[in-house]
Amino acid sequence: MQPYYYFLNRNKNGDGFQELRNGEIFIDKTGLIEEINSRIATKEKWICVSKPRRFGKTMALEMLAAYYTKGIHTERLFQGLQAMEGKTFYKHLNAHNVIYVNFNDYFGKNQSAREGISAVSSYLIKDLNYAFPGILENTENLALCLDMICQVTGEKFIFLADEWDCIFRIRKEKKEEQEEFLEFLRTLFKDKPYFELVYMTGILPIKKYNTGSSLNMFREFTMLEPKSLSPYFGFTEKEVEELCRRQNKLSMEELKESMTTGYTFSVTEKNSMERLYGILPVKKSEMVMGRYLFVIVLGVIALVVSLITQPIVLQALGETVEPFGIISAAIGGLFLFALYTVFQIPGYYKFGSIKGRVFMYIPVAGFLVTLFLLPKLPADNPIINAIASSPVLLLTLAIALVVVMYAVSIWFSVQIMKNKEM
Repeated sequence: MQPYYYFLNRNKNGDGFQELRNGEIFIDKTGLIEEINSRIATKEKWICVSKPRRFGKTMALEMLAAYYTKGIHTERLFQGLQAMEGKTFYKHLNAHNVIYVNFNDYFGKNQSAREGISAVSSYLIKDLNYAFPGILENTENLALCLDMICQVTGEKFIFLADEWDCIFRIRKEKKEEQEEFLEFLRTLFKDKPYFELVYMTGILPIKKYNTGSSLNMFREFTMLEPKSLSPYFGFTEKEVEELCRRQNKLSMEELKESMTTGYTFSVTEKNSMERLYGILPVKKSEMVMGRYLFVIVLGVIALVVSLITQPIVLQALGETVEPFGIISAAIGGLFLFALYTVFQIPGYYKFGSIKGRVFMYIPVAGFLVTLFLLPKLPADNPIINAIASSPVLLLTLAIALVVVMYAVSIWFSVQIMKNKEM
C-alpha cells in the first residue's frame, strides 16, 4: 500500500488546478510557468509573492504544484493553455520533487511557533523517509535530512509555501515566536543547495520581517512592484471583457456602470488601499492617521476658503460684513464637518464603505435635535450668554471639543483596524 505523504510529491497535487479548470470562471494564467522555469536552479530561484487576498496567489501555487510534482500526470490539464507554448514546458512537467506546505494549517491561533515548526519538520521527515529509505536513519534535523538526501542521491526539491506570513498576522504580538519562525526559515533556506526553487506567497512583505540578512536572497513581487509577474495576478481589462463575453450575463459597459454609479467611492475605496496594509511599509495605526490627516486638511482648506470668500460674496451682495458673524459661521461649519467625519470614519473601518454610510446620519440627527432644543433653553442663561458674547471663548471651546472628538474617533478606528484581518 502506498504510504501517506504530508507534503512531498502528493498524488493530489493536481486536484486544485483540476477544480480551477472545471470552474465556470477560468482565466489562463499558465504563462507564469515559463517565467518560473527560467529561475529554476539559478540565483533567482528565491521567489516571494506578496499581494492582498483575492489576487490568485493560491491558484498560482496549485497550478505550479500540478505542473512540477513528480509521480503524477497532468499534461491533459494544460491542453490548449499558454504554458504548452513555452520552450521548457515538457522539460519540467512532472519532473521535480515538490514540497507543498500551507503554513496556515500549522501556525494558527491555537498553535505556538514551536509546535508548528515541530509538526512541519516531523511530517516532512516522515515523507523523506518513505521516499528515500535507508538514508536518514534517526536524523531529526530537517535541514540536515534534506542535505543528506541531496548529497547521497543527487535529488533536489522545489518548495511551494502558501500563507508564509500567517504567524505575523495571527500571532502579531508574539515577537519571540516570530523570531523563532524566521530562524526556522533561515536554517531551512539560507545557502542551502538542496532547493532548486522556493516559491512562497503571503500578504505581508518578506523584507518587512527580514532581520539582518537571514532571508535577503528572496526576490519579492508586490502589488507596487510586480515586475515580470504582473500579468499573472488579478484580472486585466481584456480578461474581464473576455469573461463578460463568455458568460453572456453582463456586458463590460454594464459592469463598469454598476461599479461607478449608485454611490460615491473615494480613491482609497476604489483601490481598496486598506487591503494593501503590509505591502506598504506602514503600520495600521499610521494608515488610520493618514486618513484622518487627509480629512482634517480638507476641512482646514474648506475653512480658509470660506473665510476668504464669505466677505467677498457679502460685499458683492451689498450686505454688511460682520467679522463676528463670519467667524461664528466658520466655527459652526468646522464643528459640523468634524462631527460628520468622527462618526463616519470608524463606521467605514468597521462596516465598510456601504454599510458604514449609515453613520453619516448620526450627526445630522444630532444637529436636528440641537436645533429643536435650542429655542427651549432660557434666554437669560449666563453660560450661553458668556459664550455667545465672546468669539475667543467660542472658538476655544469649539477647537477643544473638535480635538476631543477626533481623539476618541481615532482611538476607536485604530482599535477596529488592529482587530481586523487584512
